[in-house]
Amino acid sequence: MAPTILLVEDDDDIRTLATLLLHGAGYTVLGTAHGQDGLRLLAEHPVDLVILDINLPGIDGWEVARRLRADPRRPRLPILVFTVLSTRPDPAVLELVDGYLSKPFERDDFLAAVAALLAPSAPTPAP
Repeated sequence: MAPTILLVEDDDDIRTLATLLLHGAGYTVLGTAHGQDGLRLLAEHPVDLVILDINLPGIDGWEVARRLRADPRRPRLPILVFTVLSTRPDPAVLELVDGYLSKPFERDDFLAAVAALLAPSAPTPAP
């Protein structure tokens, strides 16, 4: 069965492009534009990876990541931050996530980051 990825991205064009790339690579994708909807989808569906924008309406990506890390049912669910922020956040905040990718992104870099986080024997990459 293909890994399922939750993509939380508020920009429709980027969410559509990322979804097409992920589907093309064989992944199942659940997508939403809002952090609260992402948390709801996580409660309703088994997910293997979360790709998370930071600047989201309502609950931002950092808060979604905090809530995921506090959830004892998903202690090591991989989280890839996917953002246009021009500066990297504080290292303490980055400890919440397993990877960090800036937008705009290169197709190969994006798919490589996803594959690395889904690899069962891969060490957790440094953000």
